Amino acid sequence: MKKIGLLGGTFNPIHNGHLQLAEGALKLFKLDLVYFIPTGESYHKEVQYIPRDEDRLKMLELAIEDNPKLMIAKCDINRNGPTYTTDTIKDMQNLEPNAEFYWVMGTDSFVDILNWKDLDEIRKSVTFLVALRHGDSKRFVSNFRETLPFHVNEKVILFEWPIQNISSNEIRNNMMNKKYLPKSVYKYIMSKGLY
Repeated sequence: MKKIGLLGGTFNPIHNGHLQLAEGALKLFKLDLVYFIPTGESYHKEVQYIPRDEDRLKMLELAIEDNPKLMIAKCDINRNGPTYTTDTIKDMQNLEPNAEFYWVMGTDSFVDILNWKDLDEIRKSVTFLVALRHGDSKRFVSNFRETLPFHVNEKVILFEWPIQNISSNEIRNNMMNKKYLPKSVYKYIMSKGLY
């Protein structure tokens, strides 16, 4: 049975922090693959500008082209209506029927987990791999874990890995932060006049 990581997000744009998160999960947990799953119609993020799906997909392709263990799944982009993690997991189970799934995320997403639709169903299907980034408070994350129901908490694994602490929002607001982007992605953004 394959061990597959799932990493969802707007990827607006994909940056080195996302790649480091995926690579950390791959190495520490000996995953076979990590799928980047770009959000379609997000149910909770309100971002004024999101490039066309084709541009976000192209940036992802450029970012992962040198690592055959990193893949892209288009299920959320292809689905009509809001993107919910529970639907994403069902689609991935159809795509990879003989796999054990791990939902890979940073603490910023983790602390919102109690707001996820069908969390009880989700935790039956995945183990949550939560990366502590530089600057994250272990005490805060540990305290938050104590608020989770036991059946959710037992499916959570925290891990530490060197990850650049930058947000896509910060990059969008200052494209001079090109050191946080893969070179090929930065060149694509410049050539297309994105952001």
